[in-house]
Amino acid sequence: MRNLRANLALIALVILGLACLGGLLWANYRFVTHFDAGGHFLPRWAGTQWFVKDGISPYSDEAVRGLQELVLGRRPRPNDPPVFYLFPFYAFVVYLPFSLITDFELATAVWMTALEAALLAAGVVSISLSRWRPSRPLLAAFLLFSVLWYFGGRALINGHVVILTSLMVLLALLAIRAGHDVLAGFLLALSTITPQVVFLLILFVIIWALSARRGGIAASFVVSLLFFLFSTLLFFPDWLAAYARQVLVYLVVLAPPSAPGGVLFRSLPGIGRQIGWGLTVFSLGLLFWEWRLARGAEMRHFFWTACLTIVVSSLTGIPTSPDHYVMMLPALALSMEVWDERWGALGKTLIVLSLLVFTAGLWGLAWQGAVSGYRAIHNLLNFFLLPFYLLASLYWVRWWALRPPRLPLEEAAAQEML
Repeated sequence: MRNLRANLALIALVILGLACLGGLLWANYRFVTHFDAGGHFLPRWAGTQWFVKDGISPYSDEAVRGLQELVLGRRPRPNDPPVFYLFPFYAFVVYLPFSLITDFELATAVWMTALEAALLAAGVVSISLSRWRPSRPLLAAFLLFSVLWYFGGRALINGHVVILTSLMVLLALLAIRAGHDVLAGFLLALSTITPQVVFLLILFVIIWALSARRGGIAASFVVSLLFFLFSTLLFFPDWLAAYARQVLVYLVVLAPPSAPGGVLFRSLPGIGRQIGWGLTVFSLGLLFWEWRLARGAEMRHFFWTACLTIVVSSLTGIPTSPDHYVMMLPALALSMEVWDERWGALGKTLIVLSLLVFTAGLWGLAWQGAVSGYRAIHNLLNFFLLPFYLLASLYWVRWWALRPPRLPLEEAAAQEML
């Protein structure tokens, strides 16, 4: 009888899950058909589809013209900027299943559904990595926040693959903590589909792994990356050169100044460039110092430094976008874990306020910026509010975050002293 009830409960749970998934897919499809969504997904979906079905290189001039026409919705004119595929060719493994769906709106809806599941999973893994044990209301609030917060929602609407990259990185950090070094290296190699987002973090992980005598992580990363490179060269022998040309043209000729220095220069033409260079020097110096302190450190110190590296990477001068800030979710979870554990009601208040600021607050500000035209202020807040907030938060909680968890007797003694 118990087995029958358990089986029925499992069947009911599966049916409920499928119903929820179907409802979410339908809602995403309705959203895509009524609003402009999937702008980042479109060139990669089309480029992968053309290569698979017609053998057209996604880096070719033919593909660039086709992508222009798709994005613009008309024939491109001479002054229209080109639209590039702009990803390593092995990223086609991620886009391939979705490129088999010929209808763009349906493909985007399915893609968004997968990204929503990845955002929720990223919230769960972030809580696990931070060793946070929130109450049920806080747990529900944080998981809902992981899907709806401004930077996650923005990346979701754009259909940005950085959401999947973020989940790969989080799972790699979880694998490192669990001692699965080969899996960790493989996931880190796969996350290089967005190389500018993960470059500094991977460099730190390799430095830490070698100093902690866990060279298997570095070896697995190198072997996996070489496998991705050489296996795709069998299908497309000159993709590395074609990809490098696109990146070079984009960075030197076409890219808007999306590094912090560029944003500051546009907003503060008189002193913005100098502030940007100073920020780059400060950020790189800070990372060098903290990486030096973290060599061979135990897992809590390693995770704190990994979170700091993710946050500070956005300030170093590497071209970035607010969509990439979805990577910073584990730094938020780590800060909130310390607030919740150490400061009771005050900590919970700080958590709730933070969740509100980065959901309702920033969504409202984005809407106001779009209506009123205050683009400069909006860009400054988009690029700098979250990194500086998390930088201050991580250093605020550093001492507690790096300490090993207290034993039950120590916890009881601390409570008696209070």
